[in-house]
Formats: sequence, C-alpha cells, structure tokens
Amino acid sequence: MKILAILFLLILPIQLFASSDSTSVEILDKRQAMLEKLSVELSLSATQKERVEQVLIKRSKAIKKLKSNKEVAKDQKQDRLKLINNKTKVELASILDEDQFDTFLSLREELGKARQEAYKNQKRKFEDDELDL
Repeated sequence: MKILAILFLLILPIQLFASSDSTSVEILDKRQAMLEKLSVELSLSATQKERVEQVLIKRSKAIKKLKSNKEVAKDQKQDRLKLINNKTKVELASILDEDQFDTFLSLREELGKARQEAYKNQKRKFEDDELDL
C-alpha cells in the first residue's frame, strides 16, 4: 500500500507541473486522490483532512499559475516549484502531529528516491531508443 501511495505521489506533482493541457476537473480529481492517500497513510482526523485539503488547493493554484507564466525561464520555474513545495511542507508541519509529519517526511523521501529512479529509467530508455535508430 505504501509503495502504491508513493508512486501516486510521484506521478501527481509531475503531472500537475508537466501537463499543460490538464483540465480543472483532472486536477481536482488528482488532488482528491492525493488527499485520500494522505488521509489513509497519515490517519488524518476530519479537521486535519479539511486543513490539508486547503493546503493542497493552494499548492495546485500556485503550480497552475507558475505553469501558465510564459515569462519565467524553465530553471526559474524549477526553483519556484521547490519554494512552493517547501511552503507546502511548512504548512503541513503546522497541521500534522509529530508522528504524522515524520511519516509524511518518510513518504516524501521515498518519493524522491522513486522519482530519481524513474528519471534514470526514462533516460536509459531514451538513450537505448536513440541507439536503435
């Protein structure tokens, strides 16, 4: 179950940032799915779930605004995305108890490792495909 949640959390930020044709409904569905995964993994109370949802909404809006800003260079967008993610982390720290936050950080760390591995595999596949030409 944790692996599934990690993979989901890996794909969601990439999809939200990379997919320029995402509709509002798709983003809402992804955010709701992420909220449900966090709710289960962190055993959120109803109040916490509501507050986490507000943080995720704010994060989604910030990412959408960043994606739509054509004046910002790609490297600057990456830096701003990191700031958005760090702000989200700080906001979640104020909502979650210590054990929940530790679990969240563990999930986030595993997510980072899974993301790096997925990137390496994608890069290898691309290089292999180039060699087949």
